[in-house]
Amino acid sequence: MPHSKLSTLSVLTLTLSIFLVSGCASILPKAKADYTVEVADMDFVFVKGGSFQMGSDQKPDEQPVHDVKVDDLFVGMYEVTFTQFDQYCKMIPRECEPPDDQNWGRGSRPVINVSWQDANAYADWLSKQTGHRFRLPTEAEWEYFARAGTSTPYWSGATLSSGLANCANCGSKWDNKSTAPVGSFRPNPWNIYDTMGNVIEWVTDSYKTNYTNAPTDGAAVIINTESRKVQRGGAWNYQANDLRSTARDYRKANSHTLDAGFRLVLEPSAHLPIIRQGR
Repeated sequence: MPHSKLSTLSVLTLTLSIFLVSGCASILPKAKADYTVEVADMDFVFVKGGSFQMGSDQKPDEQPVHDVKVDDLFVGMYEVTFTQFDQYCKMIPRECEPPDDQNWGRGSRPVINVSWQDANAYADWLSKQTGHRFRLPTEAEWEYFARAGTSTPYWSGATLSSGLANCANCGSKWDNKSTAPVGSFRPNPWNIYDTMGNVIEWVTDSYKTNYTNAPTDGAAVIINTESRKVQRGGAWNYQANDLRSTARDYRKANSHTLDAGFRLVLEPSAHLPIIRQGR
């Protein structure tokens, strides 16, 4: 099936609710603008760019801690769901086979069993349908919005309190059993859900064993000879320590696993109704 513009009769209507978030970890709920594109339901949070210290001293691949500056961007409020990904597969059945849901259910659960290539293909398809630029976040962008202005191991503090996430030992009814519907837990201070657990999220970057000579401008690390891609945030079957904002993992770009999904970011443009306010 060709990648043509979708007709209004064949798609769901997408309202992207855009919330302005400043780099000082405060939410400004009145700073809101809406616009519509015709693909699937998806909410994005506007995150004001800023500088932060990326990494930690906990593990070798999180070192050295270094200063990074990230630009403004829109961040998916939720991980991409089965509803959204299944709509994509329905539109291009020759190119996309609906991923297995492990009999946990589809709908509002985060899509799983998708590779890094699958996630990028979805973002490219969505970009073509809407005329806006959707993509995976870079690793630096991901850590910036996951931290949400905090410097503690978790956005919630020095330790992960029970009931704040879905992981192997997080105190939820889904722990070490399955994914949870997106948004089942409290969001971080920038109103972004499930940055800790549920599914581990693909990012753009190739994996390196440390941050030596890492970019300081928020750009992705791309190594053409490296098939391993970074994943962030931990998942329903990960230990709480692996849900830290700085924790890293990786898998081969073509791997499909029952604990991995993704979240999109949307690049700002003159066509987006961004509300700007001071910090």
